[in-house]
Amino acid sequence: MQDRQPRISEIYLGTIALALGVFFLFWSVRGLLAFAAGSKAESANPLIGAVGLLGGTWMLLMSWRLLRGSKHRDQLFSRPALLILSLDALAGSLWALSIGFARALGFLAIAGLGLARWWSLRDAATKNSNS
Repeated sequence: MQDRQPRISEIYLGTIALALGVFFLFWSVRGLLAFAAGSKAESANPLIGAVGLLGGTWMLLMSWRLLRGSKHRDQLFSRPALLILSLDALAGSLWALSIGFARALGFLAIAGLGLARWWSLRDAATKNSNS
């Protein structure tokens, strides 16, 4: 029964990541097509469409890894990728401060949790190499 619990949570999170990836890709392609047709709406911004394509593709790759259930992986992100993504979320929180304080808190929380996880993995690697 202990073996089954992590697999159920991976399927659950993989399904959520799959839905988000499809959602991001759908809306970004829709916005890019509207931009190509000459729309001036905010959702037709090509920068937002590019970010949506990147985010949607990333979410689909994460969902693939989660739903596949690979036994040889320990974590979803490598330490360098976790550091880069956390610093990116930190930069996003600084940008979100220009929009509103409440929005910046979400980015700041994600950045803080990612950096804390990176630091704990860094410490664990340092302790293992010293032993």
